[in-house]
Amino acid sequence: MTGRYPATAYDVDNGWESGVHKRNIPQTEIARELAHALAQGIPLRGGPLTKQLPDGTEGKEDGSAVSIVWASSDYDDGSKRVLGWYESGR
Repeated sequence: MTGRYPATAYDVDNGWESGVHKRNIPQTEIARELAHALAQGIPLRGGPLTKQLPDGTEGKEDGSAVSIVWASSDYDDGSKRVLGWYESGR
């Protein structure tokens, strides 16, 4: 069923200078993209999201999940380039 578990993908094409692009994505497509990243040897991170409260603190988990794909390149300042991340909710 389309839209039952809505998800959003955020992509960075050519570095942060080009901006972050947001797109709707089906749950099955998230799995396909993450599997491709794993096959390419790119490490993945994931976990539940918590509700952000108006005062900036975190509340309880709300059933949402996030998966982050990290690039294999590291920078001198210790940071890594984010290729994309996915947020889904139920």
